[in-house]
Amino acid sequence: MVKLASIGGVIIRIYSGDHPPAHVHVYAASERAVVDIETGTILAGALSNRTRKIVAEWLAENRHQARAAFDRLNPLRT
Repeated sequence: MVKLASIGGVIIRIYSGDHPPAHVHVYAASERAVVDIETGTILAGALSNRTRKIVAEWLAENRHQARAAFDRLNPLRT
C-alpha cells in the first residue's frame, strides 16, 4: 500500500496486487471509495461532494503520478 496524498482529512492510496482498471482508494472520516484514475469515476463506495471535489482536483494535477504508481505496483494488471 502506498499513500499518495493526505489532503484536508482525505487519504488517497494505491494497493499492490490490485485489479484493473487503474484506480485509487479514497478514505475520509466515514467515507470510502474506489476512484478510476483516468476518468475520476467512482467505481465503488460513495464520497461527499467536498471529498469528491478534493479527489478530482488532486487527480487533475497528479493523474500521471497516480497512474505510474498503479502501474509500478501492479505490473501485470494494467
